[in-house]
Amino acid sequence: MYTRFKNLGLAVEWDPSLKLYHPWHPYTLQYTREHRIQKKLIEWRHANLQWEAFMGIDPAKNYEAPGDARDLLEHELKMLDRGPLVDILPILNQLLSIFKKTIRELIMVLGKRMTAK
Repeated sequence: MYTRFKNLGLAVEWDPSLKLYHPWHPYTLQYTREHRIQKKLIEWRHANLQWEAFMGIDPAKNYEAPGDARDLLEHELKMLDRGPLVDILPILNQLLSIFKKTIRELIMVLGKRMTAK
């Protein structure tokens, strides 16, 4: 649905904290090469308030990506071509967030049990 809206030229922006999970897709939520490149382009679009697709359904609306976007993607490709990168920080942040949420919920449950006695 998102792609169809974007191809129609509609302004669609997801909350960056939302994660889509599809268990039948390999490498879901893993930082693959394609994911890192896509993430860089999304960050560039957000910083530049750019939401239109460069190439979509209507060829009359297609246009070349700006130079700074191309430079950013070329830099990211060079970084990825240096060798295997393990970007552990986003994964650790996600695990820490889950851990904090679990601890908060545990404290709430234990607090309710203590007040019930």
